[in-house]
Amino acid sequence: MQTPKRWLAWEQIDLPCGAFRVQNPRWLMIAPNIDGWLDWTGTAQINEEIRVALNMLGETVQGKWLGFGNTVNGICHGIAWQIV
Repeated sequence: MQTPKRWLAWEQIDLPCGAFRVQNPRWLMIAPNIDGWLDWTGTAQINEEIRVALNMLGETVQGKWLGFGNTVNGICHGIAWQIV
């Protein structure tokens, strides 16, 4: 697999009634350490978070993405990158 040139990062906060908010989307140019993170690739939740984060950056989802999450102090941190 080819190493990505950039990684999409964001935070997600759960809201009442199953809603959530994506905030602080940004591009990372250095590979993050995702040891211990959960692989959420292909789930409806991570796909929606990726779509929202990209939209906030003025981009759209294209191709296939891998997505991982880690919750710290009630805030979910997301990392994703495009593979196709």
